[in-house]
Amino acid sequence: MATDNIVTQLIAAIRADQSIPDDDQDFTPTVDLFDYGYLDSFGVVSLIAQVSETYGVDMTRLDFYAPEYRTVDGIAAYISANKAA
Repeated sequence: MATDNIVTQLIAAIRADQSIPDDDQDFTPTVDLFDYGYLDSFGVVSLIAQVSETYGVDMTRLDFYAPEYRTVDGIAAYISANKAA
């Protein structure tokens, strides 16, 4: 699965889970999901469960403290690099 497909799927999942409107121009693959308020601790738990179920990749809340995993692009890269074969 290409990273672009993962990005598209993550954006759709986060939009649906966090009720982010389609016309929210700040919600991009490179925005810091925490600094802009798109994810909080409850959203992270939901996202971790979805990543595990959908891609077979285990992430923890601690992973999201790393700056490179605070964006959709970063999470997609992590999934792409660690997904189950």
